[in-house]
Amino acid sequence: MLALVLCQTLPVRGERLPVTAFGAEEGLGHDHVRCAVRDAYDLLWFCTAVGLARFDGAAMTSFGPDDGLPTARVNDLAVFDDLYLAATEDGLYALQTGPSPPPAA
Repeated sequence: MLALVLCQTLPVRGERLPVTAFGAEEGLGHDHVRCAVRDAYDLLWFCTAVGLARFDGAAMTSFGPDDGLPTARVNDLAVFDDLYLAATEDGLYALQTGPSPPPAA
């Protein structure tokens, strides 16, 4: 009972966490995010209506049809090592971001 009384009389101090908003002006392709995925390199990937966006902890980089993505609207992303599977309204696309495989002999 004494512990309960002491807890009620001690001041409680809240802390504000630093929050940074990322939108289209900060490099996110579109303000509506459909999914967020972390890869093996601790990069955050965001699926948007205009492509993919990658956040490296400091800056946002967007990828769309001009960067080789076959379609703009990405609904989901699955990551397996260096293979990224982008689910779009036009189908499933495989994106390889790591080192290229050796040429077939």
